Amino acid sequence: MVIAIIALLLSVLMPALRAVREQGRRAVCAKNEKNTGLGLFIYANDYDGKLPMNVVDRWLFDVSYWTTDIILESGGFDRHIFYCPSWRKRDNIIFWRYGEGFPAGTSESYPPGEPTAESTRRNMHRIMGYFWFIDTQSGRSNPPMSPDGGAPKEWVRSVTATKSAPANVELIADVTASNGPNRETSDFSKATGGCWTRWQIKPSQIQQTHRRQHPIRRRPRKLAKLQRHAAPLVLPTQH
Repeated sequence: MVIAIIALLLSVLMPALRAVREQGRRAVCAKNEKNTGLGLFIYANDYDGKLPMNVVDRWLFDVSYWTTDIILESGGFDRHIFYCPSWRKRDNIIFWRYGEGFPAGTSESYPPGEPTAESTRRNMHRIMGYFWFIDTQSGRSNPPMSPDGGAPKEWVRSVTATKSAPANVELIADVTASNGPNRETSDFSKATGGCWTRWQIKPSQIQQTHRRQHPIRRRPRKLAKLQRHAAPLVLPTQH
């Protein structure tokens, strides 16, 4: 009888505990995006509103070593702010130092330091846990998709010159990877890329758990936006 009662209580409590844990992850995820955005705004404030753009046009979660240097040097942040807490498998040295081609299973304490030449750091990229809507130096070849009939998205080059109102411009968003542009017909379990070529790991194998719940909806839920008078991010004051 006692065991049956305990089992019943667990069946009632476990869903609630999972919901609380997920709420905590969402809060940390939102804070990560906010801190990343703040680092970008600090840089932009020193460079006439310009953002640190990648040299090479790659996947939206591929960000150069040089760009992450800027974020990390702007405050008391570490690499973990670039990864969703529900996507811990990606918060790993092989993704963080992807440009160096480490094999799967490389220890986090791998001793050699990163390349130091700025030209190298601008060309090497890390695989992040979020999509970045920041443009590249030469301009991305294709416009961003705007699913569900929503407002057109844009590649961002500056926090002071955007096509849409700053409060509507997405800067950082959750990741969902698919094998095609049509969200109704694409397969969200078969997207491949460099991770597959190198380690036989698909993006879909390491997606955030709070994205798996609604895999067909590609509209990002948590966004770091360019905002003038609203939290969590505020554009630099214009004079």
